[in-house]
Amino acid sequence: MVVNKTDQIELGVDDNINATYMIFKQQVNEDDFIEAHLELLDLLNTRKYTSGKHLVDTRKLKVITSYSSQWLHENIVPQIQNVSDDGTAYIAVVLGSNVFTDLGGEYVHSKFSESVHVHFFKDVEDAKRWLTPILQANYLRA
Repeated sequence: MVVNKTDQIELGVDDNINATYMIFKQQVNEDDFIEAHLELLDLLNTRKYTSGKHLVDTRKLKVITSYSSQWLHENIVPQIQNVSDDGTAYIAVVLGSNVFTDLGGEYVHSKFSESVHVHFFKDVEDAKRWLTPILQANYLRA
């Protein structure tokens, strides 16, 4: 179910995998990046969404700044955890081949606690499979 769709971003809930999702359709500036994630918070809080699973497709982003990565870690990830039934967040990030996006993603990944599971993927279907509960346990053990 699509909740918000613009030329830059699509935000919604994928009922097939019981996860929220965000697709960046083009490069966005820092303000738009933050605004998109604030909309995600609204979605999480207004819909009482409790699985703690989120898929974000960043393949069209060329750069994720260190400020945006840090802001994401400090403001968004704890909220994904807070709305989760068990306090655990599962975040699947689909990365493009751009090194600046990859480095931003690695920064975010290095800052998470044990109750935040972040995995990086090259395609959306692999990310969705990881967010499927049966397969999640296998990835977490690896």
